[in-house]
Amino acid sequence: MRRVRKTNMNIHHKNMKQVSQDMQQWTKSNLTHLGIYECTYNYFNVHDETFMPIPMNYNWYCEYMEKGFDLSVADRLNSGSAFWKDDSVFQAYKKCVGIEKCYKLDLVVKTTKGYEMLILAGQKPLNTKDFTLLNRAFHQVSFLAHRIRQDKPNTLIHLKPVNAIKLNHYRDHQNDTSSKVNKYTKAKFDNIILTPKEQLYIEYTLFNLTHKEIAYKHNCSQTAVRKVISNIKRKLGNEFMPTSQMLLSLNDKGVLSSCTPSVKTI
Repeated sequence: MRRVRKTNMNIHHKNMKQVSQDMQQWTKSNLTHLGIYECTYNYFNVHDETFMPIPMNYNWYCEYMEKGFDLSVADRLNSGSAFWKDDSVFQAYKKCVGIEKCYKLDLVVKTTKGYEMLILAGQKPLNTKDFTLLNRAFHQVSFLAHRIRQDKPNTLIHLKPVNAIKLNHYRDHQNDTSSKVNKYTKAKFDNIILTPKEQLYIEYTLFNLTHKEIAYKHNCSQTAVRKVISNIKRKLGNEFMPTSQMLLSLNDKGVLSSCTPSVKTI
């Protein structure tokens, strides 16, 4: 049994080296123009109790796991975005990569099975326009990760802090979504007026939630969610426009800066 486990881990690390190289190429092609030099993707499945990392820096991934930094990840799994604080993990990261000053940012999306996380490193903070572009990038990485899980199941390993993440996920589901709506008020942006629910759904869309996930959070049908999104598009002049175009139009009207939660320090 020990030999089988060791063989599986050897295959896992071989796969990690390959996906790490692929992530380096993808980041260079898609994110360097935003000042981002490193991108890591994590997938947490609380149902299957599995964890899938796609690290860009393989050496840092090994150190991160060996030192048990993954055991405290539940504290970082809060939907939205948060900059890293300068704690022992951040200090270890900077020492590992040989850099004195940088910004590390978590983007977290809650799913029905757990969480997806995109971890970005750059030389400067991101602005609202950057977040709009990262929304598209998150979708791309999520799709690529899904393909990798199918083709290379050994990229999945046991989710060690599963109980803490399950509790976090349960609490997220129990949160009263009406309180989230209440943080917004009916407001006018340029020539359009948006309701609190419409502004909240824009926030969800900006942070990569699908219609299914929004419906799950609000205990409603996907048809009801699509109706709200279509109404936003209708107010912009075309209820059949792509969602990417909707976000760009909303950004031009100053909506996204209002619907983007303040970036926290974790």
